[in-house]
Amino acid sequence: MGKMKWSSSHRRDGLGGLGSALLAGVLLFAAGCSGIHTMLTPEAKRFVEEGEKLESEKKVKEAVAKFNSAIDADPNCVAAYQGLARCCDRLGALEEAESALKRAVKLRPRDPELYHCLGVIYAKQGEFV
Repeated sequence: MGKMKWSSSHRRDGLGGLGSALLAGVLLFAAGCSGIHTMLTPEAKRFVEEGEKLESEKKVKEAVAKFNSAIDADPNCVAAYQGLARCCDRLGALEEAESALKRAVKLRPRDPELYHCLGVIYAKQGEFV
């Protein structure tokens, strides 16, 4: 299975009919989702931005440390959990990615983008409901 991007404009690589249908449904639900950088403490926002920069430079392990620092600074920082999940996914740590996304969903249960990302992780784990 190919790598999937973490956005509503992702590619559906190798998921097959069921996975494609699941993701299509999630994408319809996710239309119009707002950004994840709202209501962050200044310190958490700085760590998230540093983590995203490191992630874009393919320094994924270093980015994990920054996202964890953001969570330490603000345990309600959904953006940090989502960044942590992306990095864990890139490192092949799917259980850790799933855990981070579940924590984010508890904080923001009406955010469809989080459910989309969680669905991507489940698909990679081969878990289809």
